Amino acid sequence: MDDLSGKHFCPEHATCPDEATLLALADGELHDPALAAQVGQCATCSHRLAHLRQLQASLHQRLYRLFCPSSDTLLWYRQGWLPPERATLVEHHLQVCPHCAAEFALFERSLGGADAWQGPGRYTSTRPIR
Repeated sequence: MDDLSGKHFCPEHATCPDEATLLALADGELHDPALAAQVGQCATCSHRLAHLRQLQASLHQRLYRLFCPSSDTLLWYRQGWLPPERATLVEHHLQVCPHCAAEFALFERSLGGADAWQGPGRYTSTRPIR
């Protein structure tokens, strides 16, 4: 049950954590052992936390790769056609996103020996220009 302040009340505790606190706990952004213990002992809090985790998983699935560079951008990065600032952003993204790193590795395998890898964002073509 909620009051006007947004606090949640339950039979187990006088006050349960608010949604923002539970969301931070669900995302792993909040490391509070006492709060985690309280949530684990409270059926209401546990249910709310499970619901938030389920919602987060659903959003992650629906928004999969929303903030990732397009396949064209990855290919342009692979070919060395991006401006240096954009290439740096893509390079950093490839270090933290396993999905884009896998797609980039597919480009590497597909293009094989067509170009020589010179490091991030720098390729030297071995094909003649027509």
